[in-house]
Amino acid sequence: DYIDGTKLIGKTITVKGCEDKICVSYNIADENNQISGTEAYLSSPEFKLNIVGTYYCSRANSGSFRNIFVSRDTIFAITKDAFKKSKIDINGNDNDIAKWWNTPSLHSYMVVADDYDNISTVFKEVSGMGCDIANSPEWLMSDSTILLANLFGKIGMFFIVAIFVIAVIIMIQSAVTETKRRKEFIGLLKAMGYKNKQIFACLSLEQFYIILTSFVIGNVISTAIVATTNYIFMHGSYAQMVYVIDWNIFFVFMAIALVISILIPIICLVVMLRMLNKIQPREAMN
Repeated sequence: DYIDGTKLIGKTITVKGCEDKICVSYNIADENNQISGTEAYLSSPEFKLNIVGTYYCSRANSGSFRNIFVSRDTIFAITKDAFKKSKIDINGNDNDIAKWWNTPSLHSYMVVADDYDNISTVFKEVSGMGCDIANSPEWLMSDSTILLANLFGKIGMFFIVAIFVIAVIIMIQSAVTETKRRKEFIGLLKAMGYKNKQIFACLSLEQFYIILTSFVIGNVISTAIVATTNYIFMHGSYAQMVYVIDWNIFFVFMAIALVISILIPIICLVVMLRMLNKIQPREAMN
């Protein structure tokens, strides 16, 4: 079950290893000073943790949704209790796990990059310090995902530009056709004493009403779709969370769509105004 972690802040939870076991990963060095990793399953102590914060589970963070991050002192205390419960003496160096515990250079450390794109740079810097570092990050985006993202990004941009151009052409053509179809109606209004600016205002309001109504309906539908897909991906596997759409980005694109929805009618109205000025009252007699 997925839990809203923010509701747990300030609370104390009791944690114990699965099947009363806790896995301790540690490193050992051979005669040639080659380091390899291994692990031991120890008797798990029961410990209490006070939750002081939560983190958003995304590709910018380490690990999966199952991870709990604790302080260095806390993990040392938990591990010591596990050693004690498993009757392992860590004061001497008569076993591999004790040697690891008493040798800081054998410990593993986590390096946090400020951005996913900087991981390769961090890897080179740490390697240049003479330290062994894992050649893959905690979270690794597959090549197929990157390829598809680039492909869909380029295709999407092409369709956005194409749709915008086609929409402008169609709407201008529609405005011209509609103005021609209403020549008699507009001529009759002029014959009754309506001025060009009054007729233009009425036609403009009609255009904006249609456009804004379409915009609202379209955004209600798209918001519902995004909310549904976000819910599915947020409650799917960890890998699916990369497909969650950021609401801030969504609202930015919604604002851009609104600007475009207003800009295109303005272009159409400018074309329509020129035609409107040419229509004479006698057109009502045709």
